[in-house]
Amino acid sequence: MTAWLQNTFLEDLTLLIEAGGEWRHLLRPWRTNTRLEKLSVPGRILEDDMTFRELMALSHINSTLKTVDMTGGSTENEQRKAVVEESFRCKARQQSYLAELRAVLGTSSWTSPTCGRMFLCGTPMAGKAALAHCSLQLATPWYARVMKKMLPRTLGIEIHVLKNEASMQVSLWDLGGQDIFRALQQYLFPKLNKACVFAFVFSLYDRHRKQVKQNLEEEFKDEFLYWLKFITSNSEVTGFNLPTVMVVLTHKDKTEKKTGLREQTRVSNYIQMAEQIVSRLQREFSDVLSIHPTVYCVNARHKEDVRPILTQIYSTMEGLFTEKLFSVPEACCRMSQHILEWALENEKRPVITHDEFSALCSEAHPALKSLLQNLPAPNRFRALQAIASYLQDAGTIIRLRDSNLLVANPNWLTNVFLGRLIGMGQGFQHAAESNSGAEYPISSDGFLSQFQFNTFVVDYLLQHLQKERYTGFNLMNVQSLLESLDLCFKVSAINGESRFFVPTLVKVESNTQLQWNCPPVEKELNAYMGLRIRCRDPRRTFLSTGFFPKFQITMWRSVKPEAGFIYNCTYNVISILHDCHDVLVESSPDGSYLDVMIKSEK
Repeated sequence: MTAWLQNTFLEDLTLLIEAGGEWRHLLRPWRTNTRLEKLSVPGRILEDDMTFRELMALSHINSTLKTVDMTGGSTENEQRKAVVEESFRCKARQQSYLAELRAVLGTSSWTSPTCGRMFLCGTPMAGKAALAHCSLQLATPWYARVMKKMLPRTLGIEIHVLKNEASMQVSLWDLGGQDIFRALQQYLFPKLNKACVFAFVFSLYDRHRKQVKQNLEEEFKDEFLYWLKFITSNSEVTGFNLPTVMVVLTHKDKTEKKTGLREQTRVSNYIQMAEQIVSRLQREFSDVLSIHPTVYCVNARHKEDVRPILTQIYSTMEGLFTEKLFSVPEACCRMSQHILEWALENEKRPVITHDEFSALCSEAHPALKSLLQNLPAPNRFRALQAIASYLQDAGTIIRLRDSNLLVANPNWLTNVFLGRLIGMGQGFQHAAESNSGAEYPISSDGFLSQFQFNTFVVDYLLQHLQKERYTGFNLMNVQSLLESLDLCFKVSAINGESRFFVPTLVKVESNTQLQWNCPPVEKELNAYMGLRIRCRDPRRTFLSTGFFPKFQITMWRSVKPEAGFIYNCTYNVISILHDCHDVLVESSPDGSYLDVMIKSEK
């Protein structure tokens, strides 16, 4: 067996064993083989749960294996076969850049990954920022000296990096709680379930009433269920390495004087309530999410309360790195650390070109320097793309689609730039700006002319960047940033003039009324039809927040508005009128479905 595992030529392997054999012991050793591309096994092995999980682990961890042929077996195994096939589809892009890295760095040292991501999610004012900053104080002692006493409200997604003594690098993503920011989050979540953990943060305290929340159990269940569905909807379920979810209750200190109970009893009651709900939902989501059974109840500003959470994060990440993820070149791990250090020293240069990225690679590790010096230009470009793809999956950088730019400081993009962009359209500006009387280009339908778009970028984005002394920005690369993240869509108007659809500038209206475009006519002269679009698994998933803006622009491009064609859209409605056909498309408030209503003359 050892000789087979180390075989550098074996690409196709068929395993045969009698019924009842220990399949999983034969499958596990092939996780680290770097040549095998096809594996054939009898379909009956899927009937055993442990063997199925081992097969899923092999398909996920082995970076060269492309397909598993599972012939035979009962019809009940067809669903499990589909799950295995889906796992290979999900990792196709990953395999592409790993194959490139193996081709150019195959002789260098490879190791377990050292970079992961932690997402803090929950309602506004739940204590996510306090939890993030306290974690930073524990991981980085000097941070306490520069930390502001009052924590600012998170605009967009705030990103920090935690490090431990084992050189583990955990990017801490503090997600904005407002619904509109969740349109941004779905573009930045890792679709492949890499080393990432989600912490659902829920406040026990009602700030307005200054007491424990009256409907505490119901609010916790509804909000937790929402985020479980959100995480499931933005993850690719592969049957292995499921997204890990932790639960943290906050503001236990603010409830002490309001309950009349001793602290130990009070905290125990809150934890018991949450654990009962977590247990029920854990069973419901068991095949798509891994929900940690421990519920933490903390004062997010106290280090001793937060320390066990940080310890659990490091422990979970270590298990993911060593047991559930593929090996990567040591040079890439070093590059991740190097670009992080560079970004901290060059705070005002958050965006770099591919040439600057190449120079940073040469500085990071001797193997990368030698590689980039000796490779021909086309091969060097592909190698750099592969390194950048790995760093994006690790959360170190953000690649921009169809662009020569890379974001070396993700916190700038998600918090400073995009937080400002979304905030301008939805009224989350800083107080100073809100009181200045400035009028932002809110569009009722999200469309701007070329002139309006240029004015918007120059006056409201570029001027702000220049004021804050950021360098390297102009109209073209800011437009590239927006288009690459699907926060801006360029379309052609009827007269051929370019127009821009910017969904974040559409003002959110809570009471939008549906109204037909056609003048009212006699009821019997009209024919009506309706349909509902929703996810295949509506119990555990919903349409992502960014789905409807994409649907709006797809509809625009499909119908190609012309003379006599009316197309309008608001925050959650599309309205189309053409040739006496009246169409309304409405997105549900919770994003779980779209309703399509059509009226036409008979």
